Amino acid sequence: MPKGNAVGKVSKSLILLILAMVLFAVLAAVFYLLDKRFDNGVFFALFVTFLTVFYHFIMRLAVGEIITILYAKKEFRYEAKWYRQSRFEKFVYKKIDLKKHKRNAITAKPWQFDINERTYEELLHNMTQAEVVHEIIMVLSFVPILFSFRFGALAVFVITSVFACLIDMYFVMIQRFNRPRVLALKRKMDNAKKSAPLC
Repeated sequence: MPKGNAVGKVSKSLILLILAMVLFAVLAAVFYLLDKRFDNGVFFALFVTFLTVFYHFIMRLAVGEIITILYAKKEFRYEAKWYRQSRFEKFVYKKIDLKKHKRNAITAKPWQFDINERTYEELLHNMTQAEVVHEIIMVLSFVPILFSFRFGALAVFVITSVFACLIDMYFVMIQRFNRPRVLALKRKMDNAKKSAPLC
C-alpha cells in the first residue's frame, strides 16, 4: 500500500483513463441505439469500434485493480527464471534505447514507483506486479478477435488487438529493464548494512 500522502492519491493519467472508458461506453451505447433506429452501416461500424475500444480500457483497469488486490502481500522470487532479464533482452533494450524513451511512458499510479516514497523492496514488488498486470493484459488484448464471429471484420480486430498487445509489451519491457537496476541497488545497500561496524 502507498504510504504517507500517496494514500488516496489519484493521478491525472488514471482520471483520464476512467473518463475515456466512460466516454467510449457512452459512444458505443449511442451508436448502438442509432443503428437500431436507422439500421445504418456507418452507425453499426462506429458502435463496434467504440465497443472494442471500451473493452480495452475497462479490461486494463479491471486487471490492474484485481492483480493489485490479489498480489498485495505476495512475495515474488526475483531470481526466478521468468523474472530474470535475458541477454537478448539487454541487446534489444540497448538497440531501441529504452533507457531514454521510457521516461515518456505514462503511469496510472506513479506513486508506486516513486523512489522517494518507496523502499527498494516495495519498488521491486510494484515493478514485478506491474509486469504481471501487463503480461495478462497482453493475452486478454486478443479477446476482441472473438467479436469477429458476431460482427465480422476479422482483420480489424486482429490489427487492433496486436497493436494493443504491443503497447503493453512496451510496459513489460520497462519493468524488466528497471528491476535489475533496483535489485542491484538493494543488494548494495544490504551489503553495506552487513559490513557496517557495530557501535
